[in-house]
Parts: sequence; C-alpha cells; structure tokens
Amino acid sequence: MNYLHKHRTFENTQELNYHVKQHTNRKYNDMTETHRQVLQVIAQYSVKYSGASHIKMDTIAEAIGRTRLTVLRAIKALEELRVIDRIRTTRRVRGGKGANMYVILPFEEVEDTSEKIHREESEESTQARNSEPIVEKESAYSLSSKDIKRTYTETSYSTAYARFIEAFEPFISVGSSSGKRLISRLYGVFLANTRKIKHVHTEDELSDVATRAIHATMHASKRKRLDSIIGYFTGVVRKMLNGLLADIMRDFALNAPAGDWSTPLEGV
Repeated sequence: MNYLHKHRTFENTQELNYHVKQHTNRKYNDMTETHRQVLQVIAQYSVKYSGASHIKMDTIAEAIGRTRLTVLRAIKALEELRVIDRIRTTRRVRGGKGANMYVILPFEEVEDTSEKIHREESEESTQARNSEPIVEKESAYSLSSKDIKRTYTETSYSTAYARFIEAFEPFISVGSSSGKRLISRLYGVFLANTRKIKHVHTEDELSDVATRAIHATMHASKRKRLDSIIGYFTGVVRKMLNGLLADIMRDFALNAPAGDWSTPLEGV
C-alpha cells in the first residue's frame, strides 16, 4: 500500500501522536467516548504511513466492541470536527468489501470563537455597505420556489447516484449501455426499498448499505450463476436494512440508562 505514502500528513509517529492528542484534548467536549475510541484505532493503523491508513469499518467496530452503525456515525462526527478526512475507494478486493482510506488531519490552533464571529459580522456589514447589492437581489429573487426545489433535488440525486455508480466501478464498465441499464434498475430497487425509511437514516448510512449490497451482489455473480441479479440484490438490500435496524436497537440498548427492565411500567 505504498500509495498511502502520498497521503501521509505527518513526518513521523511522534508528530502523529502529538496531533491526535491535541485533537482529543482541545475538542474533548465535542467528542463522545466512542469518537475518541474510533480515533485511537484509526491512529494505530496510521503509524506506518504517518496519518494515513486503509481500514475496514468492521475492523474498527470489532476493536471497540460497538456496531458498524455506531462507527459510521463516529466517523461522520470526526469528519465534521475536521479531525479526519475519509476518502472513499473502490479498489477491487477478494471475498469481501473494500476499506475506506482515512487521513488524520493536523490540528490547527484557532482564535477565540466570539472574537472571530464578531470580526466576521463586522466585515460582512462593511462589505454590504460598500457593495452594489441590486444585481445580487435580482438574480436571487429571479429563482422561484419551484426552481430552488428542483435544483436541490437534482443536486441530492446526483450525489447519491454518483456514489451508487462508483460502487460498481471495480466490477463492470459503468459507461456501457448494459452497465448503465443494470445500474439504473438496481438503483430503482434500492430507492423502492429505502423510500419509506429515508427520514430514519442518514444519507451516509444508506449509502453504506448500497455500497455493501452492490459488492456482495457482484461478488456473488462472479462466484456463481444467479437466477436473477435483481432478485438477489433485493434480498441483500432488505437483509442489510434489517441489520441496520438491529444495530439501532442494539445501540439504544447499550446507551440506555441503567435500570431494572423487569419492573413493569405503571398502568400497564
């Protein structure tokens, strides 16, 4: 995995450990214990190429004794805190799912938040006074609510569909007519099975299910002849969605306050 060398963010392990410690200490109140555990596991795997590593989400989940869903949410939180950067990869692997590349970002000192906000507000006020806002207002109001809704929908659709297509790249020619036809049909299956639960799960969670289902289906099609690739994919998606629900219930049980669950509720 020498390609990881170009993604390294630190000169050596000592520098890596320093920045991980700074992230943990300075952002302690913004992290949960799970976030810190996930960061530590990623850091351990990032020693060889200081700051960069390839590691499966299942490996992290096993290391900290939590569910894959918990790890996915922790990684999302660490991304938002600018602690790590996740690089999705589509490299071919044998007999299983690929791994994301994770890059631990250097900790950057930031100025006091209140001073920064105050200065930004002052700068915005000055810019507003010295600018010609008429053209901007006209262009903004020229967009109807229908135009805005369509733009938002197209952007969201393009992002989700692009990730869906990307998951097929190690297996088929996504630009061919047969490839486009297969991807379109499987995407329709995925949308049909997730439409009613989109409000329950994040885009990342559903994207993770889609990618794993695609990999499982394509690997199966290489090993044996499938009666129906559409039917097989449908079954895999439903099984994984059920697993996602089971993870949610397990996370709830693990995080629920301690108490005597055997005691019946009053009035029941």
